[in-house]
Amino acid sequence: MSRLNAALQPTRAAGLLAVLSLLAGCQGEVLGEGCPSCGGSSNAAAGSGGGSTTPQGTPRGVDGIGWSTRYPRLSHAQWENSVRDLLRLDAPTGLTSTFSLDPDDSRFDTFAVRTVSANMWLDYQRGAETVAAQVASDPMKLAKAVSASALRDARTFITELGGRAFRRPLTDAEVTSHLALFQQAPQLFEGGDAFAHGAEMVIRALLQSPHFLYRVESSIAVQDHKIWLSGYEVAARLSYALWNSLPSTELFAAVQAGELGNVDGISKWTKSMLADARAKGPLVGFHDQLFDVENYGTISKNATRFPTFTAALAPALQQEARLFFEEIAVTRGASVAGLLTTPVAFVNATTAPFYGLTAGSYGDALTKADLDPARRAGLLTQVGFLSKYGSQSQSDPILRGVHISLDMLCSSLPAPPNDIPPLPEQLPDQTNRQRVETLTGVAPCSACHNTFINPLGFAFESYDAVGQWRDTDNGKPVNTAASYMLDGQAVSYDGAVQLSQLLAKSTTVHRCYAEHWLEYTLGRRPSEEEQGVLDSLAAASLQSDSIANLLSSITALETFRARPEETP
Repeated sequence: MSRLNAALQPTRAAGLLAVLSLLAGCQGEVLGEGCPSCGGSSNAAAGSGGGSTTPQGTPRGVDGIGWSTRYPRLSHAQWENSVRDLLRLDAPTGLTSTFSLDPDDSRFDTFAVRTVSANMWLDYQRGAETVAAQVASDPMKLAKAVSASALRDARTFITELGGRAFRRPLTDAEVTSHLALFQQAPQLFEGGDAFAHGAEMVIRALLQSPHFLYRVESSIAVQDHKIWLSGYEVAARLSYALWNSLPSTELFAAVQAGELGNVDGISKWTKSMLADARAKGPLVGFHDQLFDVENYGTISKNATRFPTFTAALAPALQQEARLFFEEIAVTRGASVAGLLTTPVAFVNATTAPFYGLTAGSYGDALTKADLDPARRAGLLTQVGFLSKYGSQSQSDPILRGVHISLDMLCSSLPAPPNDIPPLPEQLPDQTNRQRVETLTGVAPCSACHNTFINPLGFAFESYDAVGQWRDTDNGKPVNTAASYMLDGQAVSYDGAVQLSQLLAKSTTVHRCYAEHWLEYTLGRRPSEEEQGVLDSLAAASLQSDSIANLLSSITALETFRARPEETP
């Protein structure tokens, strides 16, 4: 890009016009059914918001298949991964750190219904120019991006790289238009290698094309009110669900061999892709976003009571959670039951004492440690989670109960009333639990707190504001006994370990976990038409604590392989 901005400034406008002319043709093929242009929006791309299942004005689902946009736009993370894998770079470019921020419309960054603002269009243009110049000006990078034959023939270069960028074979018209741009490139540059200049212009065009920025699903044939996705479209859904990037060469070959045309083939490829190192990022990233790990360690604590819990702990607590997710979902291949019951943490000399471990036994690096199974059981009893949902000086059973209810049980808690008074000061002869019960045990608070919130939060009263174990509170024994209506039955427990074990065996928890995964893989909230699907996923998840089995069940669903018929 610097070369065009400096020595070739007079020709830059001509080059831009050539790219825009080509893109206009691409957009004409993509748009037309409510798809957003790169600079605007439409009903099909209007953000639905985190709590809506179907954007306003869009068709409803049919027969267990929820509505999905035909034009899911790449997230910033997907753009980075896709550019890296398309051009076979050694690492992501990092350019999206300067891109316009996307609205926070969903719990997960895989949310598919995204528009492109005018500023973001300029970001995409700048990013495409930067990457294209870097690759085309370096013979080694260019040679790594495509095969040897593609470096000798412009048409082969276009069909090979373009097919990967668009996640499907290019049409004859697309090849012809890109070839014309390739051949025009020598007129836009002074000297140098003509092939490299042509490659640069084509890479620019590919990275700015709606066919790259959107995962376009062009299938329209209707059968029994369902539109079955093509093999290439299924491959794209698989690769972005399991790798958060574009399909590999091997997955493209599987499409051409017809291996993604049935459930068995899709399940086989799902398990193969989950065994690939590229699945680590999404497997960890899903849990990272689900549990808001980026905010672990960021809640300030009373410096007098907890002098060693400082802001400097945040990176270690966040990395601990990510290593735990990797241990459970990647190394062990377990799912939600493993997350809730595995008494393992990753600690260093600074964080070990919070678990009652000896600091001298650890160094600066985070090391896996087995915890006392009578006191710790999985994520909900780790310092990162407990300290995030703790107040400055005390445990916070309300926050802990609310987030377990929302994140693990998918409860529909109503919004709290206005003008809620703060918790009263803790009296000299009063435990924190008694203080909370005093405020929330009467109407109108009692309706939600006594049923959905407090019983869950009270189980964690053995952990103080920073997640350290305690037997007493304010000089009195802590009381962690409670009961809760779980799966329609009253269950009793004493402490977080017993509660976590009950949650691990709960149909409601497995259903909620599957619901989160369905949202992540489809890029939208599950719809009313998919409630029966979630019931079947919960039943399957209960039979085996296997992330591979759960995700194989999801990718085999009709709602993953098809869209509902779109009626006017």
